[in-house]
Amino acid sequence: MSTFFKIALVLFFSGLYTYGQNNTIEHLIKKGENVYRISLKYNVTIDAIYQLNPESKEVIRTGEILLIPKFSNSSSLDISDEYSNYIVSKGETKYGISKSFGISITALEELNPFIRNGLQAGHNLRVPSNGITNTISETNGTHVVAKGETLWRISQNYNMPIEELRQLNKGRLNGNLIEIGQILIVSDNKNTITPKTYLVKKGDTKFKLSKQFDLSITELETLNPQIKDVLRTGTLITLKKSEENTNKNNDTTITISEKPPNTITESEELYVIKPKETLYSIAKKAGITTAQLIALNPKLETSVMAGDTIRLSSTSGQNITNKTVKTTPFKTDIFWIEHSTENTTDITNKADDYLKGINDAIASAKTNHPNMIPNLIRLKQADSLQFEETNDNSIRYKIKPIPNFNYNNDISKLGTFIITKVDSNTSKTIIVKTLPTYEEMQEKMINYLKNENGKVICLYDRNHSVNIKSFKEQISEVELIKLSRNGSFKTKDLKENLDSTQKNYVIIESSRVGVFLSVTSLLLKESSKYDIQLVVLNAQNIPDNTKVSYNRFKILNLMYPKPYNPNYLKETSESYKMGYLLSSDILNRLKLDGVNTFKNKKSTSFLGTIFSYKFNNDMAQNKAVSIYMFNDNSDAYLIGTY
Repeated sequence: MSTFFKIALVLFFSGLYTYGQNNTIEHLIKKGENVYRISLKYNVTIDAIYQLNPESKEVIRTGEILLIPKFSNSSSLDISDEYSNYIVSKGETKYGISKSFGISITALEELNPFIRNGLQAGHNLRVPSNGITNTISETNGTHVVAKGETLWRISQNYNMPIEELRQLNKGRLNGNLIEIGQILIVSDNKNTITPKTYLVKKGDTKFKLSKQFDLSITELETLNPQIKDVLRTGTLITLKKSEENTNKNNDTTITISEKPPNTITESEELYVIKPKETLYSIAKKAGITTAQLIALNPKLETSVMAGDTIRLSSTSGQNITNKTVKTTPFKTDIFWIEHSTENTTDITNKADDYLKGINDAIASAKTNHPNMIPNLIRLKQADSLQFEETNDNSIRYKIKPIPNFNYNNDISKLGTFIITKVDSNTSKTIIVKTLPTYEEMQEKMINYLKNENGKVICLYDRNHSVNIKSFKEQISEVELIKLSRNGSFKTKDLKENLDSTQKNYVIIESSRVGVFLSVTSLLLKESSKYDIQLVVLNAQNIPDNTKVSYNRFKILNLMYPKPYNPNYLKETSESYKMGYLLSSDILNRLKLDGVNTFKNKKSTSFLGTIFSYKFNNDMAQNKAVSIYMFNDNSDAYLIGTY
């Protein structure tokens, strides 16, 4: 071998050694480490480590040295001013990051080969510079996207127009699509108008929120009764009274079951005991002694039961410390018409449950109102409603419930009562419809959607087509998809109507289980691309949990109207609930101010259900409709009552 060739060979290997020194890092292997974890730490591929350390394919040992390439050998892309660093946040995905920077997942992996086997929070990625803002103005901040948030809600929380939010995050957004954990730039507009709603985040407290939005804790709890016991992360709270409620200057509300926890007025007559309350704590809130509280509510001497309704003052509304309880007899008879023996077993069972609810309401009234004398009178179909004459000064009412147990999907048919007030000279009869009709609930639900200004899509079958015309009149932009006779629809008809720039409210107007299964299956697949919320206009159409998993509805936040609060009396039949709930509210109202409570626009609340009547031509109709939705913690999260 010539001398020249030997010298050249030595110089070549010396160059390789020098290159290896300049382009590698020595890593001291620690206990518990493996090649995969080390590759993640240095943002290189496993193969790149294997090339420099062939023995590491078999085993690595604590205390040994591994050579790590400074840059991944598998990447053909050079570092230049065209690329920047991006730190991965918790919850981010390859799809979300690729969309934020306008590149494909494949291109993202070519830039960062170490993420091919998995993306983790804390990874330092190479990304195109034109897709990220490296500096944030001192007047701006950042927001980490929480579960359930939308671009619109975030813009409202920071009091900024949604277009400004989009502009600040140009290159980070794909339409309105955002992901949990994604970091957004937000402006600090502290001098703008307080938003209407706010999504509770981890670390928030009632005190912190009250200071942030210039509300007292009492005001915050009054606007959001669901946070009185506990403030949960992910709860959407209201920060302003609705204009509809603000404009009702003549309306007053008697809150029976929902009051701020630390305030009870002397004139408040009825109060629902909350969980974990004691005789002492209730008396302290009311500003009376425990002896005075027991004098008003003898049942408290034996037990204090959550959910029971009690009195905190005399019927005259004066402080009981100086006044005795009014004991004028208050007689109320409930006439129950026995149903025909020709009825089906189903109707008979519903009637029996309804009657049981009435009996329990009477028993509760006897305990809660010592001077009330409620009585149940059972009549045959042919019997007349005889009412005994009275010459004393007692107040007399007769109540006749006339539920129709063939109500199908319109539960309001269970809520009609005829009430007659009788004194020694005259009698006066009114009809009370205690539940809003299906049409009224649908109208309130549609109005809610209209005010949300989202994209509305409605799938309906022939059995639910009767109201589609009026639906179209209320929301002219609604996209209608008619289901076939067997409940099927073209997938592309629904997919093509979804809008990535706004929230999509997808309504199912059908009671078929198959329709709910097929529609929710498609929406779950599309939920990563679009902001979607499922809606039904009648809660009676929601399939049972044994037929369709409620997990689907929780993910899609199924929203529905309801005439009563389903969070109470959960383990009982609907007929029992209605018999107990409706009879109880009527007896409480009559005891409070007689039939005037149906005429004077006063609202009452019993077991979480609002009763707000409009009176016309001797007929009182309850117009209160509550809207609920499914979320991670509940299938009946209260959005609001309208």
